[in-house]
Amino acid sequence: MNFFFTLENRFRVLLSERGKLNRELNLRLPVPKEPKRTAYITTLRLVRNHTVVDWGGPKGKNHLDSCAGRQRGFSWPSTAPPLTDRVFGHSSLEGASDRVLEPLPETHRLCSEYLKLSNERCADLLTRIVAHLPKTLGVKDLRVRRA
Repeated sequence: MNFFFTLENRFRVLLSERGKLNRELNLRLPVPKEPKRTAYITTLRLVRNHTVVDWGGPKGKNHLDSCAGRQRGFSWPSTAPPLTDRVFGHSSLEGASDRVLEPLPETHRLCSEYLKLSNERCADLLTRIVAHLPKTLGVKDLRVRRA
C-alpha cells in the first residue's frame, strides 16, 4: 500500500515537472489533469493514514478513524483459505469512516488501473514536449538524447 502511494505521488510530481517544462519552453501544450482519485483509492488512503502508517499520533489518537484503524477488522470466508482473499476493515466503530477493502488481488487491479492512467498522462505530455525539441532556453540547448 505504501508503495502504491509512493508511485501515485511520483506520478503527480512528474506531471507537475512536465507542466513546468512546457511553460518554460513556452510550448502552450495542454497539460492533462491528474487522474481523479476513485472512492476506493480514497478509502485506501484513509486506511493507510489511520491504520498502516500511524493511528493518529499523539494529537489524533482519539480520532474515530484512528481508533477504528487499531481494530484492523480482518476477515475472510471460511471457504477461501488463501490469505490473499482476506478482507480488511469489517470491524469498526460507529461514526468512523467506511474502511472496508477488497481482497488483495482486486485491490492490486484497481490500483494498477489508476496508476496506468497517471503513467499515460505523463508519457503523453512528455511525447508532445519532445516533438518540439531541440530548443534553446536561455543558454541551455535542450536536445533529445537517445540511449
